Amino acid sequence: MLEIARIAIKQMRVEKRHKAVGHPKEYADVLILAMVCYREMFNLTLRAAAGFARDIFNTFGMKTPSYVTLQRRMSKLKINLPIDRRRLRSGIIGLVDSTGFKVAGEGEWKVRKHGSSKRRAWTKVHYLIDYSSLQILALMLTSDYYADNLAVEPLLEYTPGTEKLKTIIGDGAYGTRALYKLIEQDYQSTLISPPWRNAKPSKLKNWETRNQYVNDCIKFGRDVWKENVGYHRRSLVETNMFRIKSAFTDRLKSRTTKNQQIEIQVRALLLNQWTNKYMPSYT
Repeated sequence: MLEIARIAIKQMRVEKRHKAVGHPKEYADVLILAMVCYREMFNLTLRAAAGFARDIFNTFGMKTPSYVTLQRRMSKLKINLPIDRRRLRSGIIGLVDSTGFKVAGEGEWKVRKHGSSKRRAWTKVHYLIDYSSLQILALMLTSDYYADNLAVEPLLEYTPGTEKLKTIIGDGAYGTRALYKLIEQDYQSTLISPPWRNAKPSKLKNWETRNQYVNDCIKFGRDVWKENVGYHRRSLVETNMFRIKSAFTDRLKSRTTKNQQIEIQVRALLLNQWTNKYMPSYT
């Protein structure tokens, strides 16, 4: 906790030296980010996070914003995920998937015992994860009816080091002809996605890789095909999504879309920091 406060104070001193046009902000962005990090780490409300940060930063003689200011400034933050490029291999193997976070509704136990009496709503978060280092390279928040395959292109646009991209692995929802064309022609990489059961080769262009997968599944069986192409590596993205839900719960506390986006980005920021520093190393 104090480490986050010290980093915030150090960065604020750097920002004060910058002379820009207009009235300076009373509270630096890094202070707002530190307060949002406290909120996510300890699963606090905005009011509780403001009081918690006030007790910490008052020891350094600093003034902190109210929870109303925190809610307003939170939506204006620009967050860059901390990615350790030294842990990225020359050929990046990207794992893509999506999961849902509840934004409204009752708990699962109450619904199971007594039924649902209120509206229940979820939002979808799409992930792109590096296989070797387990770092979250990019993520985006969409509505729950947004197709998974449409999220790959914007995810890759925000991913650093795409020139090192070697393979993208996803489930059957990503096996579309447009996505095969995007990965193979624009990124000169390979897309691994299992074909539908009982699928047959197609005569359409830009689907040669998918036709090869279909022929291999017919010849050797799906289980053997998965072993041959290394499809089992995709399970690590499921593990990573379980980690972020276990550490920060599977609900989003914010009610506006912008704040929900910042909330999930802060969770990914913290998880990447913990992954880079505290993951066990094997020799």
